[in-house]
Amino acid sequence: MGVRIDAYAVDLPPFAAFLNTTLGDLLHRYQRDGKDPGERLMFTGVDNDDTFFASPGGSLGAWIGSGSDRHLEELTEERIRKIDALQSPAREHLSGGSIFQASWLLRGFSNCRGIDFVERLIDGQRLPWIGSVLQFAHSHLERGEYEELEHLCRRILRGATCGYKIPEGDVGFVADGLPFTPQDDADLRFGRWSQEESFAAAVLLSKLVELSPAFTPPPELIRLYAGDREWHEWAHRNVGSLLRIPSLNYSVCSVLTFMG
Repeated sequence: MGVRIDAYAVDLPPFAAFLNTTLGDLLHRYQRDGKDPGERLMFTGVDNDDTFFASPGGSLGAWIGSGSDRHLEELTEERIRKIDALQSPAREHLSGGSIFQASWLLRGFSNCRGIDFVERLIDGQRLPWIGSVLQFAHSHLERGEYEELEHLCRRILRGATCGYKIPEGDVGFVADGLPFTPQDDADLRFGRWSQEESFAAAVLLSKLVELSPAFTPPPELIRLYAGDREWHEWAHRNVGSLLRIPSLNYSVCSVLTFMG
């Protein structure tokens, strides 16, 4: 149960326009507007080991080359203009590189001034809270409603276990309508809810909350966590975070998840 999940609500039209920005300009923007000095924004080369990074209020830097030739450089304006990778649009870079690139970008800009189209919903949480939610839902929702919620959870679990028995198998993800093409990676599974799925999840979770649920450890973990008094609060906080989706008033909302 060491696997963790991050989830972001994204307003697709402004996000698509944002991804037309070059990587160099995004590094500058994060340096200027990022809120957490301790959290770097990072990109890595698609075809090499070059790594570019920026910290809020700090300098821009890069590790260039590989092996004994690898070295640290400060990224001046002149140097940025000479590095082809930093002149490419983020859209192109995210589509050609590892899914980690998209995860890093969303994490950084979800905590950045002037960005109102990315909202971090779930921040590195372990998966069993999902099992707790499904366990309660199985007993309290109508069969069709439960099956819909279970399928939505499988969309983000991507075949991983959550402590509650659900059908095995990876249901994959649908990239239609996204402004970049995610590259699947077994080490960081990408998941997605479309706008319709995002709001369906919010409706079903709202119905659960109205029932004043008592979230308890799912069957596979009950022996380990039977006396955990904070379990309910933990699961309830995550559900509450997902219930923020309708209040964001995004024009075309998707929830993007990263699990690894």
